[in-house]
Amino acid sequence: TVDVRVQLIPDIIQAPMNTVCIEGGDCTLSCIAIGVPSPSIIYFHNGVQVEINDGIDFETSSSYDQTQVLLHFVNIQLSDAGEYHCQADNTLGSVSNGTDVSNNATLTVNSTASVNTSLS
Repeated sequence: TVDVRVQLIPDIIQAPMNTVCIEGGDCTLSCIAIGVPSPSIIYFHNGVQVEINDGIDFETSSSYDQTQVLLHFVNIQLSDAGEYHCQADNTLGSVSNGTDVSNNATLTVNSTASVNTSLS
């Protein structure tokens, strides 16, 4: 018998989308990539890698050839607004949806002060 293992360079099949959130609320961005072995995914905010902190967490689910990483914001702040993109990596290579700035997702955070003003 011959054991054949197909490997595939990563491909992002769902990049983060433009999203509008309210300051102080919760918000989520999603990135899905395929590849074999299953790729890891990292996010970038205005070109800087996003790290877990008090207000940011990641939720990862993966299978044999697909990975989804949700970027969760808890108590989102105005400073979280900006351009986001994701990058998928495996042993064969790396791919990013942010190589062209037009592919970046814009996260807009509306201040609660402006929301309250518009409601009055």
